[in-house]
Amino acid sequence: MSVVSKVKSKVQQALPKTVSFSGSLGQAWFCGALERAPSMAGFFCGHDAGQSSTERLLRSKIAKRCLDKGANGTAAIYCPGPNVPRLSELDGAAVDVPLRIELKKPLPATEDDLMAGIKTSTTREDLRRIRKAGFTYRITTDPEDIRTFHSRFYVPLINQQFPEDGSILSLEKMLKTGEQREIVCAYLDGEWVAGIMNQTQDGNYAMAQLGIRDADEAVRKSRVVSALLVRSMQRAVELNLETTTLGFSLPFLGKGPIWFKAKWGSALTFEPRRPTMQVLLDLRHAAIRNALATCPILHSEEGALVATGWLEPGEAPLKALAREAERYTGIAQWYILGETETLAAASEVLAANDRVIPLAITPTGPEPIWLGTYLKSHRSG
Repeated sequence: MSVVSKVKSKVQQALPKTVSFSGSLGQAWFCGALERAPSMAGFFCGHDAGQSSTERLLRSKIAKRCLDKGANGTAAIYCPGPNVPRLSELDGAAVDVPLRIELKKPLPATEDDLMAGIKTSTTREDLRRIRKAGFTYRITTDPEDIRTFHSRFYVPLINQQFPEDGSILSLEKMLKTGEQREIVCAYLDGEWVAGIMNQTQDGNYAMAQLGIRDADEAVRKSRVVSALLVRSMQRAVELNLETTTLGFSLPFLGKGPIWFKAKWGSALTFEPRRPTMQVLLDLRHAAIRNALATCPILHSEEGALVATGWLEPGEAPLKALAREAERYTGIAQWYILGETETLAAASEVLAANDRVIPLAITPTGPEPIWLGTYLKSHRSG
């Protein structure tokens, strides 16, 4: 390869990368830091989302490409990444979306109070199944156990659940004993079948790396993940800690990871100082409205966490979205978007929640109806 070719190749590799996804429910386009793009694409494109194309762009062209993609019905997401500036050209149209939502739970002083507090209508069946399974537990910091956990439990599960964008903590980092890490191990019939590595820091017990032996689906279905969460909360109380965090999730609601973790009484939080994604959603397009109906998106406004969902006509969508708006703590406001007739029919139900702000939209017209622009115009009005 000539010197000129090498220079051109290096310049090309330094340009921001883009990737497109498509699926049965829609399309998504990402630019910038793309570590979690495949997982996020599923919320906009469906579970069959597949990568369709990649390219690299000059920074000067990114904003226009984002706007063009969004106006054509694609969810356009710019992820600046650490130490990379956001695009001021997108500030009016985009919503600012945290990449990571943390779920944090304050802890009572006793295990009895903990168990009384987490037993609710949504967790009662989990607790019953945990008792029926007969799990036993062990806490370990033994380096050999950590090596086994990393190779047999943790890595296989990450590779199964996130084959395209899973981030694997190295064994070397996992073995660092000075960081107060320990594994809560779960046993069935005398066999070690699952575990979770947790870390104590600043009065908090952070649940982190989950592992299931050989990524066995039968073990996962035994409610072992719920069992590990409950035992980890109990462990945090034993250590006289003030709070526990149930890990991080992507910023989408619906019956997914956030729902599963929040039902144990944890609140949704995010770190305002971390970079956010600039997400462009044109509400004229049915695929975008459907994504907001099934997986409301979390975004930030002046340092607060807010949610936006789309309400489809009918009693069932109204009940589902009303439950969503009641379920989570840590969300300052809920924007419920919908057509005028739909919101009029739902007005009594939506009025029962003082965090809900219904906003009527006619999703048609020659110009894009950007979610960010619409919400900003509401706040300024």
